Amino acid sequence: YSTAQINNTIKPATSWNPNQVLNIWVMQLQGGLLGFAQFPNSGAANTDGVVIGHLYFGNNPSANPFHLGRTTTHEVGHYLGLRHIWGDQNCGNDFVADTPTQQTSSSGCPNHPRPTCGNTGDNFQNYMDYTNDACMFMFTNGQKAVMQNVMATANRRSTLNAASATLCAAAPLTANFTASATTITAGQTVTFTNTSGGPNPITSNSWNFDVTSQGGVAPSTSSVASPGAVTYNNAGTYTVSLLVGDGTSTDSEVKNGYITVLPAGSVVCNDITNYSGTASLLGSGGTGAFGWISGHNNYDDRAKVDKFPAPAPGLFVSSVELQFAKKHAGTPGSTISVNVWNANGTGGTPGTLLGSQTVSINSLNLYPTPTQVTFASPIAVTGAYYVGIVFSANTGNSSQDSVALITNADGETNPGTAWERWSDNSWHAYSETPASWGLNMSHAITVKLCNNAITSVDEAKQELPISIYPNPAKDIVNVVFPSLENNEISVYNVLGEVVYQNNRSTSNQVSINLSNQPNGVYFIKVKSGNQLITKKLMLTK
Repeated sequence: YSTAQINNTIKPATSWNPNQVLNIWVMQLQGGLLGFAQFPNSGAANTDGVVIGHLYFGNNPSANPFHLGRTTTHEVGHYLGLRHIWGDQNCGNDFVADTPTQQTSSSGCPNHPRPTCGNTGDNFQNYMDYTNDACMFMFTNGQKAVMQNVMATANRRSTLNAASATLCAAAPLTANFTASATTITAGQTVTFTNTSGGPNPITSNSWNFDVTSQGGVAPSTSSVASPGAVTYNNAGTYTVSLLVGDGTSTDSEVKNGYITVLPAGSVVCNDITNYSGTASLLGSGGTGAFGWISGHNNYDDRAKVDKFPAPAPGLFVSSVELQFAKKHAGTPGSTISVNVWNANGTGGTPGTLLGSQTVSINSLNLYPTPTQVTFASPIAVTGAYYVGIVFSANTGNSSQDSVALITNADGETNPGTAWERWSDNSWHAYSETPASWGLNMSHAITVKLCNNAITSVDEAKQELPISIYPNPAKDIVNVVFPSLENNEISVYNVLGEVVYQNNRSTSNQVSINLSNQPNGVYFIKVKSGNQLITKKLMLTK
C-alpha cells in the first residue's frame, strides 16, 4: 500500500479513538518503506498513530537486518516527539541536548567510535538512527525527557495514561461445530469438528447427535471434544447439539435439522467451501469496487487455488462453483483451466493433476452470480486436495488475460487455505512470510462432493449447472439457470410438502421468498427440459 492509500482510506476507516489508544497499523508497504509515524500535535485524529511494514513488526528472522522489532521502537519514538538523531540534515539539530551532533544517518553496524561534526563519536546505537536492529539499543536521558513531556502535555498523548475504557473485551465462551457432511445416506458416517472457543480452556463437552430421539444413531452422545465418526442408520432429519464449559461458564449450540439422512442408495452431494465472511480481493495493482486484481498481474502469477481437507471415503468432485469480481480476455478465445490436484507435491503442495476443465474467460459470471464448472467425469479424491484456476502462460502485455477471484478478508479463514503458483512454477501459501502476502484467507471456491461416480460424459451432462445463493438463506434465495428454457421449480420441506412452485419460469434467474417458512432443511427441485436436479437449502433466520 502507498502512504496516500493508507492515510486517505485505510486509516480513517479503521482508526480507534486516538485519545484512548496508540493506533498501530501493520501492512505491506510500497517502495521498501519500513514504517512511518504521525508526530504529536500534527495531522488529523483519524490518521494518528504509527504504520509498520508487515515484515518488520516483531521478531522475524527472515527480515534480517531489520528483524528484531526496532522499526516499531523507532516509529513510536517519532509518535512521542523524537526527531532523527542527525536532525534530517548535515550536522543538523534533533533538539535533544545530550545526543551528539551527527553528520547524517548511519547504516549497518559502524565501528565505535565514529566521530563526525566535531563530536567524540556518533550515537549510532540510538533507536532514532538507521542502523541495523541488532546494533541499536538505547534512548538518551534527554530523549526520555522529551517523550515524557509529550505524554504529559501533547494533544492525543496526554489522555493516554488516564484512558480506562475497555476497547477489547475478551471474547465470551462460544460453542460451535461443523460436520464433514450434512446430507448422507442411511448407514454412512459423519465426523463432527468442535470449533468452540473462549478466553479460558474448555474443560467439558457434551454432544447429542440425536436431540429428537429418532434412533439409529451410534453413538448418540459423547463427552469428548472430538467424538470421531457418528453413524446414522435410519433415514430422517436430525438435530445436533453441543454444550461446552470452561469451569466458570457454559454455552450451547443447537443446529436444528442439521443432518439429513436419505434412504440407502440415494445420490448425495455436499457443498464444501473454506470461504466465509466478507467479499474481498487480493492483488498488487489496479482498482475497482472489490479492490485489486489477482490472477495474472505484474508478478505473472500462474494459478490461484485453495486447499481442502480429505473427504469421507467414496466421494467424488463432480463440479466447482467460483466467484469472480473481474475478468479480461486478451483474445476472444482466451481460457482458464479449473483443476483438481492431490496434495502429494513437495511439502504438501499441489501434486498430481487429477482432473481439469477448460473454461472460456468471456463465459465467466461476475459476483454475485457464481460460475459453475462441471467436470466431464467426477474426480475421485482420497486425501487432502487442491482446487483452483490456472492461467495460460502468456507474458505481460496489453492483451494479457486477467481474472480476479474473490477472497475473504485476512483472518476470516485461519489458518489460511489460499495458495498461488508463481511464474517460476513454485507454489506458495498466501500466509507465507516474507515470501508471499503473510495473510490468512481463502478463495470463494465451493466444491461439490458426491457419493456416486458417473463414468460417462453423457451421464455427467445430466447434472444441470444450477447455482443457489445464498445458502444458508434467511428468507430470499436466488436460483440461477444455464439457459432461458421453461424451467420448473419446486421447493419441498423435509415432510415432502410443496412450499413453493413455479411451473414456467422463462428467466435464467428466479428469486424465491421463503420468509413465511420456518428454519430448517428444504429441497429445491428444478426441471429444465428433460433434465432434473435437486439441491439442498438450509433456511436460518
